[in-house]
Amino acid sequence: KTYNNVIEIFEEVEDIKKKVMRIVTDSTPVDGPKDPDKCNLFALYRLVAMEKDFKHVESLYRNGGLSYKDMKSWLIDGIAHYFYPYRNKRKEIAKNRDYVFEVLQKGAERARSIASQTLKEVRQKIGID
Repeated sequence: KTYNNVIEIFEEVEDIKKKVMRIVTDSTPVDGPKDPDKCNLFALYRLVAMEKDFKHVESLYRNGGLSYKDMKSWLIDGIAHYFYPYRNKRKEIAKNRDYVFEVLQKGAERARSIASQTLKEVRQKIGID
């Protein structure tokens, strides 16, 4: 994160695009075969692509004919598509701040209860209670 090279799942697609386009690649020509096992773009794409798309891109990598610019575009689309439901849900939840605070309050109460019980057990076991 210090190097500003983190792609956050809730950031806007334009910000994702800027970060992906800055990913450094090698100088393999478009028509030259590329090793998908040694490519950061491909490793990221593997995480967000559908199986059929992943296999197609892997074939293009190994056989040549895929530019890094095209790969970056596919990666941007893959990230945007994969995280769209989560970004959308977060936007909806953020509109209802009362709900957010209610969930946080319930979570804090539950955590406090569990921590209290754990501390009680620890004190009993070490003989200070």
